[in-house]
Amino acid sequence: MLTTRLRFEHRRTGEPALGLGTDRPRLSWVNADAPDGFVQAAAEVELTRTPWGGASVTRTVALAGPDQVLVAWPDEPLASRERVVVRVRAIGDDSAVADWSDPAVAEAGLLATADWGDARFVSPAEIG
Repeated sequence: MLTTRLRFEHRRTGEPALGLGTDRPRLSWVNADAPDGFVQAAAEVELTRTPWGGASVTRTVALAGPDQVLVAWPDEPLASRERVVVRVRAIGDDSAVADWSDPAVAEAGLLATADWGDARFVSPAEIG
């Protein structure tokens, strides 16, 4: 069994979710090829976080329950410009463990007003 179609918020599957306007994006996934009667009892979420200009850190978070649509963000909030690579796998009520999903990539946008402090208005040179 494979956990598939991992996505952030309502973004399309397989496309990086760049410039997210939230620091806690919700996750959704599908348990493809699940046998008849499969019930997800839990899930594991692997997050590899890379802050702007920093080193990557990977950790795995356990989630209890059958939810797999718009699941609450399972970790600390993202910082502005932070990149995260996420994989998920389901665990059935019979303890069957699915394969890890393909990684999904997201990057937080500029989330705080102060992040925009160095922005300058862009215009043609003759308008000034």
